[in-house]
Amino acid sequence: MSLYADVVVPRHFARPFTYLVPETLRATLHVGDAVLVPFGAVTVRGLVVDVRPTDVGVPELRRVRAIIGLSCDEGSAQVDGRLLDLARWIAQHYLASLGQCLRLILPPAGAPGRVERYVATEKGIEALAVGRALSEIDRQLVQRLTARPGGTFKELRKAVPNLSRARVTSAMEQGWIRTSVVAPPAPSNQIETSDSPADVHVSACQLPKDDPIPRSRIERKTFSASLFEAQADRRLAVMLAGLEAAVAASRNAIVLAPEVRRAATIWGEVRARWGPLAELWHGERSPAERAAAWQRIRSGAVRMVVGTRAAILAPLDEIGLIVVEEEDHTAYKDEQEPRYHARDVAWKRAELEHAVLLLLSAHASLETRVRIEETREQSHATLTQVTPSVPVEVVSLPYPPQETVLSPEMEQAIRETVQSGGRVALYLNRRGYAPALVCRACRAVPRCSQCQVALAYSQESRRVRCRACGMQSPAPDRCPACQGAHFDLVGCGTERLEAEVRTLFPNACIVRMDRDTATPRGRMTRVRRGAAMSHPVPWQIAVGTRLMIRELPERSCVFVGIAYAEAGLQVPDFRASERTYQELSDVVSLADPTVGGRVLMQTCLPTHPVIRAVVTGDRDLWEREEIVLRQALEYPPYACMAALDVSGPREEDVRMLAGHWAGLLQGGSSQSSRSGQDGACAVLGPVAASATRARGRSRWRLIVKGRDGARVRALVRETRDTLAGQASRKGIRLSVDVDPLDLA
Repeated sequence: MSLYADVVVPRHFARPFTYLVPETLRATLHVGDAVLVPFGAVTVRGLVVDVRPTDVGVPELRRVRAIIGLSCDEGSAQVDGRLLDLARWIAQHYLASLGQCLRLILPPAGAPGRVERYVATEKGIEALAVGRALSEIDRQLVQRLTARPGGTFKELRKAVPNLSRARVTSAMEQGWIRTSVVAPPAPSNQIETSDSPADVHVSACQLPKDDPIPRSRIERKTFSASLFEAQADRRLAVMLAGLEAAVAASRNAIVLAPEVRRAATIWGEVRARWGPLAELWHGERSPAERAAAWQRIRSGAVRMVVGTRAAILAPLDEIGLIVVEEEDHTAYKDEQEPRYHARDVAWKRAELEHAVLLLLSAHASLETRVRIEETREQSHATLTQVTPSVPVEVVSLPYPPQETVLSPEMEQAIRETVQSGGRVALYLNRRGYAPALVCRACRAVPRCSQCQVALAYSQESRRVRCRACGMQSPAPDRCPACQGAHFDLVGCGTERLEAEVRTLFPNACIVRMDRDTATPRGRMTRVRRGAAMSHPVPWQIAVGTRLMIRELPERSCVFVGIAYAEAGLQVPDFRASERTYQELSDVVSLADPTVGGRVLMQTCLPTHPVIRAVVTGDRDLWEREEIVLRQALEYPPYACMAALDVSGPREEDVRMLAGHWAGLLQGGSSQSSRSGQDGACAVLGPVAASATRARGRSRWRLIVKGRDGARVRALVRETRDTLAGQASRKGIRLSVDVDPLDLA
C-alpha cells in the first residue's frame, strides 16, 4: 500500500505538493520532518505537513514524484508541531503563502564551509554490479562515486560529461545516490556584546522587590499578558525578574528586542546570570553561528533565547515566558513577505504555549494598550511604572518658520549649557540640508525620474537624493521645467541645523548623528561611550535624528532642544500623531533631571494635543482625542486594515488592474451588507503610491479596512485570487500587507 506526504516548499505557493513516501521512510516519516524533495529540475528542502495512506485529491497520480530523503543539514531537523501551527496562523492572518511562512521555521540551511557531497547508495552499487539497466549518465555517475565517494557537483561534472542538476536530482529520486553533508566545526558560543545606550544603567540595575511576574503565574500554564511601561533600566530589571521566575518554575523563555545591539546587551546580562543556558539569535550572526545556535536550542541545551524579530520562531520547548522589549518599535514588522509583526506573533505563540506574555515599553502603542484593556476580564494585568521627567518649555514659532533655525531662547540655552560644561542634544527628524528644492521662477520641484518623489538636497556633497529609491545625482544647475538658474531651499534638515550651530558656536565640539554620518562603524561607538558620565567629554553638542535617540543613553544630557516638534505630524499617516508623541517622549528622556536638565521645544503648533501631552507629561491629553478619531474613522486598533499594492512595468496596465481590484472589493463588501452580514468594508483608492515608480515599476495602492478582521482578510484573499491569473499574464505583482505600519 502506498503512502503519500504533503510537503510545503519555501516558495511563493499557497498549497503543499504531494509526494510518494519511499519504502525506506514509511516507518519513520512524521509531520514536521524536514525532507529533500525534487522540485522541477532541482532538489529543495521542504516540510512535511501531512502523511496519509490515500491518494484521494492527488491530481495526475502518475506524475507524483518520491521524497528523496530526510534533510541531513544539521542533525535532527524535525520542527515542533506548535511551530507548524504558528506558521499556518501567520499564513492565514497575513494572507501570505504557507511556503514563505515555512522558511521562518525551517532549520538554517547551513554555514559557509559546509560542503554538499554525493555518495553512491547500496542500491546504486548493487544496480551497477548486476548490470541493471541504467542510463549512460547514471552509470558513469554511480561508477565515479563508487570509486571515489564524496564528490561535489563541480567535481562530478568534470568526470561525467553532460551532467546537470536535473540528472543528479533524478539519480537521487531513483535511489542510486544520496547527499552527504560535511559541516565545519561548530563555532564557539562566546559572542562579544556591543555597546548600547542601556549599558550605563544596566550594570547598576537590581531585581525589583515587587515581582511583576510571580512564579505561580508561569507554573499555572495558562496564557496571560502584562504591559509594563518604564525607562530602560527599570524594564531590564522587570525582564530579569520574569526570567528568574521562569527558571524557578522549570520553564523556558524567549526575549525579543527590536535591534541587534539591544538584543546583544540583554543577552550579555542574561548570560552573566545563567551562562550557557542562554542563546543569542539575530540575522547579523554568521550562517555557521545560526546553524549551531538552532541545533543547541532544538536539542534542549538552551533555556532562554534572546534575539530580534525572528527569535519568536526559535525551536524552543516548554516556553513559560515571552518578553517583548520596546513592543511599540517599528522594527518588529517584517517588510518582506509574509510581513508579520513579531509582537502579534508573540501574542499568538504565548497562547499556543500557555505562557505569560510580558510587553515592555517606555510608551506602549495604542494597539497594545487597547488590547490589554479589552482582555483584562480574562485575568490579564496591566502594570505601569511612572518615571521622573524634566520640565518642558515651549517656544512658539511663526508660520511659516523664519530663515533662522534656532530661536533666541534656544540659542541662549545652548550657550549657557556649553559654558557650564554640560552636554546639549538637538533633535530634528529630517536628514540633509533641505527636504526639497523649488525653482524661484516657476515654483517647480525637481523630482526623481523613477519614483516622482521630491529630491532632498545635501549642501556638503552638492548632490540631491531620492528618499524612496536612494538615487543620487549632482544638484541641478537649472530648473528642468523652465531652465531657471535659481532655487529656493524648502525646509530644514540636520545638515543645515549643524551648519547653523557651528556658525553660532565655532569653538564647541559638535557631532551629527544621522544615517549620513553613521559610518565608519566605530564612530557611533565612540560617541556612545563618550556620553557616559565616566568618560571624558568628546563632544559638547550633538545634532541628530531618531538615530541620535537610539545612540545616546537616557538622562545623558543637561539640555535638550527640539528644532521643529511638529515635523512628524506632517506625514500622511494616521499613526503620525502617535509616532510623534513617542519620538518626542524619547527625546525628552535624554535630559537628566538629577542635574537640573531642561527641554526646550520649538513649534508652530503649541496647542496641538501631542505637543501639550509631551509638555504636561499627561498622555491622556493626546490619547483621548486620538481614540475618538480612530473609532470614528475606523482605524486600528478599532478596525482591521490591509494595504494592497499593484505594481508592474506598464503604468496603464497597473492603473486599470488596481481599479478592477477596487471594483471587486466594493462589490464583495456590498454583497455582504445586502445579505445581512456585519462585515462591511471600506475601500480607499486606488491612488498612485508616494513613490510612483520604484525600481522601474509603476505602483498603485488601495486600502481596505473594516471592523470584522476575518471578513476583511477573506474579501482580500478572494479578490486577489480572482485577479491572480490576469496579473501574472501582464507581469503585474499583487502584494498584501495586513496591519501595515507605513502607508506612504
